Amino acid sequence: MMTVVTVTPMALESDSRTFKQAASVARAGYRSIVVEGRTSRLQRDALPFELISPDGDPEDAGAEEPTASSQSGGLRAFLKRAPESLKWPWRVVRYVAMYAIDFGFVTVRRTPPASLYYLHAFYQFPAVYCLSRRYGVPYIYDAHDFYSRLEEPDQIPWTRRHLILPFERWLERKCVKHAAAVVTVADGIADLLRETFGCESVVIRNCHDSRLDQEHPSVVRETIGIQPDDFLVVVIGRAKKGRAILELLQAVADLPDKVHVAFLGSGYQDKFADDVQRLGLAGRAHFVPPVKPFEVVPFVRGADAAAILYYARSVNYAYSLPNGFFQSVAAELPVLYPDLIEIKKVAERFDIGLGIDPRNSQSLRVGIETLRNDTGRYEQLRRNLSKAHIALDWENEEKKLHELLVNILAEKA
Repeated sequence: MMTVVTVTPMALESDSRTFKQAASVARAGYRSIVVEGRTSRLQRDALPFELISPDGDPEDAGAEEPTASSQSGGLRAFLKRAPESLKWPWRVVRYVAMYAIDFGFVTVRRTPPASLYYLHAFYQFPAVYCLSRRYGVPYIYDAHDFYSRLEEPDQIPWTRRHLILPFERWLERKCVKHAAAVVTVADGIADLLRETFGCESVVIRNCHDSRLDQEHPSVVRETIGIQPDDFLVVVIGRAKKGRAILELLQAVADLPDKVHVAFLGSGYQDKFADDVQRLGLAGRAHFVPPVKPFEVVPFVRGADAAAILYYARSVNYAYSLPNGFFQSVAAELPVLYPDLIEIKKVAERFDIGLGIDPRNSQSLRVGIETLRNDTGRYEQLRRNLSKAHIALDWENEEKKLHELLVNILAEKA
């Protein structure tokens, strides 16, 4: 049996794209192994593939892709006050150590031989490239984002702008050059990769795989303890830059007390608890810890609507087509969606929600009021969603993945 080894820098429980892809590999009849960069709390014997984790206890599964910025509290406080001349050498040292140890030596040591490697994000490219050369096998590169423009130059420190980002762009160019195929999440990202690296990409969208769904012990309405006639808007995914969280809180504060919002994911409590108190939203704005990726859709299905709060913070965000959007569709929740190219294209094609400006609390308030009060429009959206979630299921995207695997492994043979 041929073996496909998937490598991700993240904890698998916070990387639903990698989870779906690895399950699809196993479903195609290959031995599927995932090497995760951070330790998940997943029950291994219940997974449809093998999972290799770092040594030690599970880490914060809600964290973003690894960076060189984490440090102890005392050191963080010192660096916050220190001049740039003291900050940048430390950042460079941390970054070099991360690449050499975490993304290099540790990844090589933990990753088994394979017939094909499947690399998510370019960070571990040096290790995967070495393994592919050692065993004489190809690798696929899956770009979840347009990493070169995750942030704009004026949004990042001097060290990252002038030292780290040029290195990462060079590294990703090498990764693309040597890959047997490049995969990405949306047509817009594929266009950006073509313009930057001269490559053609296979677009496999982040559609939800309903075959993997498992019920959570509770559902979101029960977890937060609201009444059946309360109107609940959910936001799926961790708190991070590029999402208009505060504006949604302000919108909910201007709506009747029967309107609630639940944020499913990590990071909200630390960043927005003070805003909830200031806006008088205690008991109406709820921060819900993350659930497993295959529990998200059953968990939120009892809500009334979903808000997609991304805005065009950078070129990458302008073309985003996130998991949370497809999970909202799979749960058949009418969506409040931003004017971002890829999201708007899908939402308008199936007529599954209302367009809003996520950075304008008035726009968000009007959108929620319309969904809550216009019964005819709301029911039409729900009917559209009952059809859209079938058309936007991962099973359709999986066919492209299976075809890609067959073609690359046939070329290897």
